[in-house]
Amino acid sequence: MKQYTPYAVVSLLLAATAMPAFAAQHYVVDDGEKFCAVLDALPSPASGIKILGDHQGYTTKGAAEQALKANPACKG
Repeated sequence: MKQYTPYAVVSLLLAATAMPAFAAQHYVVDDGEKFCAVLDALPSPASGIKILGDHQGYTTKGAAEQALKANPACKG
């Protein structure tokens, strides 16, 4: 059993570092017509939707909604 311990540790470390990649992301977007929204999925580059704020996405919907309210492109 001891011979597998290093492999188990490495596997756990890899799984722990990959977990944030599986977390839900929320994006603040602008459709180009002054309509802004929070999306729960990354928009397709072909859609013409522009990502505002953090291009890596926000980990919580609340953080994305705060960014939407604070973004000057989404006002007015």
